[in-house]
Amino acid sequence: MTYSTAVRGFQLAVEMALHDAHAQVWTRGSYPMGDWRPFESTVDFTIWFAKEPSTRDLRSVRRNYERLQKIFPLTGSLNLYVATETALISGIVNPFELERDPQLKKKLQPSSEIHARAHAATYLFRTLDQELSTVLDNPERLQPRWDQHLIQVGQVLEDAVFDEWQEMAQCDLLRQTLNLAVRVLDIPTAERDEIADCLELYYQSVGRDVPVQTLRPLIEREPYLWAVFPHRFCFEMIEPPKLTGILAELALAEVTWELSDMLRKARLHPTRGSKNEQARASVRSHLDSLEEFYDRFLCSKGVVSPGTDQRIGNAVKRIRALV
Repeated sequence: MTYSTAVRGFQLAVEMALHDAHAQVWTRGSYPMGDWRPFESTVDFTIWFAKEPSTRDLRSVRRNYERLQKIFPLTGSLNLYVATETALISGIVNPFELERDPQLKKKLQPSSEIHARAHAATYLFRTLDQELSTVLDNPERLQPRWDQHLIQVGQVLEDAVFDEWQEMAQCDLLRQTLNLAVRVLDIPTAERDEIADCLELYYQSVGRDVPVQTLRPLIEREPYLWAVFPHRFCFEMIEPPKLTGILAELALAEVTWELSDMLRKARLHPTRGSKNEQARASVRSHLDSLEEFYDRFLCSKGVVSPGTDQRIGNAVKRIRALV
């Protein structure tokens, strides 16, 4: 009842503030999917505008969202979409992440040309990013929801391969997820453990706040780290190992995930005040670095299809216009 009251309160506040803006508000993630845990799981929201929201509309959304965060500490993240960008969003959205937002799924038709295995692995890696501290320190809290994540991703595998992974899945949640990821990426059997070990070292280090600079020798040596973390390594002024095949597909899927996340958050950044301008400048800098990584190490290497290149280019232009 506490959850439903908070959800309905936010929906009513937005509807009253934006009565002429044709906005819809709904929940996504664990709450509507039924794999939430009371007073532990957060509630994530999506807001959909039928037309471009005004500055006043956006200010009202931010104000009501900040008020809800103070009243209901289990408020999660907020995504904002505009119907006029449906084709753009459909071209870069991760189809596995979209499954966690049933209402949004009804409005979009994913059109990415990137391999489903790359999108599946990206979904695992990015969900690990978002919940890493809990995965490392209190995984039992996440197990019911993560069981659903793993089964969902396992659909890209042949039944025999997925069954084989399940038989070997008697390990902690982090390693269990990484073992599935290397199978999804069709990593050769002889290399699976080595790559999973390296990824586990990286995630453990990030989770324990080890400076990325300390891991620089590892970063320079392993191409799959560049494929998994282009959103982090795009700032590095070194030449990454050549990305080809499924690793190139994975890097592209990671880039489109990052662009999708930036697009749905771009309008939620306040425009006034020096701190807010610094935050927007940081977003612009990150976008520039990500675009440079894409141009230098993916597009210029001939591993990007014309359709994917156009979708990424359109997304970059739109985000840049918004921030």
